Amino acid sequence: MNHQPFETWIIADDPLQLEDQEKLKEHLQACEDCRRLSLGMEGIQQTFSAAPSPAPAPGFTQRWHERLALHRQARQHRRMWILTLAMFGLASLISLGILLLQLGQINWFYEISQFIANVSRFAARVNQIWVIFRSINETLPILAPIMVVFGVGISSAVIALIVTWFSSMVQLYQPVN
Repeated sequence: MNHQPFETWIIADDPLQLEDQEKLKEHLQACEDCRRLSLGMEGIQQTFSAAPSPAPAPGFTQRWHERLALHRQARQHRRMWILTLAMFGLASLISLGILLLQLGQINWFYEISQFIANVSRFAARVNQIWVIFRSINETLPILAPIMVVFGVGISSAVIALIVTWFSSMVQLYQPVN
């Protein structure tokens, strides 16, 4: 016996026209296979309609919102790093372009001699400071530890200011919740 289109009508669960419904009823009375298929499909539909719909685990919405906030924060952080690197890259390209434009106008011997002169001046100043420090240490030996303590204190204060500035810049670029 030909079971098409009856099997398709039974399985499809689409509304049928009145004429097709009559044909299906007649076929179901005559065909045992299609009747078992129809009863099985009705049982499946009853099972699905009686089963409760699954609910999310407790706290799902809160966890989802927290993960979404973390994802957005990470994305904002990545964007800020990309923007910062792009700005540094652009500044580097502009500086390189200016350097290349001025390359022919630079007197390299003069620039090198000025660099050497600056290094020698810096070395002479460091030497003068060392001579002054040694003479102060010889005349007033108690002053050297005090100068070291103040030097360490000032260095620590400068480092603390730099760390504070950096952390405030990081917080400034974080997204507002």
